[in-house]
Amino acid sequence: MIEGSTEEFIPSTEFSTLHLIGPERLQALAGLVSQSLETIPLSEPYEIDANIYVLGPLYLLDSRNTPLITRRSPEAISRDFFDYFSIQLTREGRAEGDADGRRMETGPGDLAVLDTGRCFEIRDLEPRAGLTVIMDRDIMTLAHPSPENLHGQVFNSAISGLLADYLEALRPKLARTPARAAG
Repeated sequence: MIEGSTEEFIPSTEFSTLHLIGPERLQALAGLVSQSLETIPLSEPYEIDANIYVLGPLYLLDSRNTPLITRRSPEAISRDFFDYFSIQLTREGRAEGDADGRRMETGPGDLAVLDTGRCFEIRDLEPRAGLTVIMDRDIMTLAHPSPENLHGQVFNSAISGLLADYLEALRPKLARTPARAAG
């Protein structure tokens, strides 16, 4: 809430390793994502700064990090049963990887779709910043008749540019948007 205001804003969580030293940074990251993703830092010191906003049934992750490998393994899939999709806009940096055999490369302005019900491994080639929309499979199924075919797909067309522009316009407004407006 803004001081002096009684209005509540979109629920959010901030996460940062910037105030931690050495191994504490990696431990904090592992505590945040270890249930669903394996992360391996590729540089020291490892840094991540992120805000997660709750928009009704959607989550929006606004993040910036030093290079890392992000992996979703068969073991994690069978252990946790997470079943959501993420659509990530790369704002800065580049990454490459594999999503169940589909080769991926992303750079600024690209949108990538990942399905947590399937395996993937993404390697950041440099520090990256991104906006990621996270949604349950049910919601993605409403948006696309065969969302499973989108796993590992990278869009860098005019239509992805429209969504990228929308996400960029939304980003600075999130912290000050009334909760009632988020659904």
